[in-house]
Amino acid sequence: MRKDYIAMASVCIILGIMCSIQFKSHYTNVNYLSANQWSELTLQKDHLQSQHDALLHEKASLQNQLVSTSAKEQDMIQQELLDKSNIGAGLTLVTGTGLIVKLDNNENPEGFTIQYWNLAILINELKSAGAEAISINGQRIVATSAVSTDGQTIIVNNNSINPPYIIQSIGNPQILESSLRIRGGEINALALNGIKVTIQTSNDIEIPAFQGSTKYHYAQPLDVIS
Repeated sequence: MRKDYIAMASVCIILGIMCSIQFKSHYTNVNYLSANQWSELTLQKDHLQSQHDALLHEKASLQNQLVSTSAKEQDMIQQELLDKSNIGAGLTLVTGTGLIVKLDNNENPEGFTIQYWNLAILINELKSAGAEAISINGQRIVATSAVSTDGQTIIVNNNSINPPYIIQSIGNPQILESSLRIRGGEINALALNGIKVTIQTSNDIEIPAFQGSTKYHYAQPLDVIS
């Protein structure tokens, strides 16, 4: 029985680690970044590494706790792990402080319009800044989320979304806003192309749970506990 609890703890923490790095950046042209911008990006990288290390430490600590605790305490720890993993996996509604970004296309029909990759880059920037939950037009972003297009509209989680695009994120509002407003970042590029951008902090953001499929057909957890 204890092996089962320990395995569950390991899977939950590993899931949290996976969700903390769910989006890899598509933005590779960084030759124009200044020394200050490199410093900002380095701080963001160190922040993510700290989160990663903390999750690994928590995993090891909880495994040790599960070996020595009573059945009742194990149930409490298991529930705490389940709650955390549900938040990380996007399976539960969450609230908190954070940032609300609104993007709308140029009124000129022949002008620049927002593309799906613009939204994907913004997701990356928010994740790099430590966002704990993100949604676009009510669609929760999770590890399996895809931002794409069918040629006419932008698709998120297999659902069409239309402008204005409302990106909500929960995290430290000041860090999130600073990350998006970095010179040479995606928000700066969109504004220069005539996209209407508004950014505001909020103490009461509500992000819904992911409503798509959570079935995995090929990936299986590996029991590495002896």
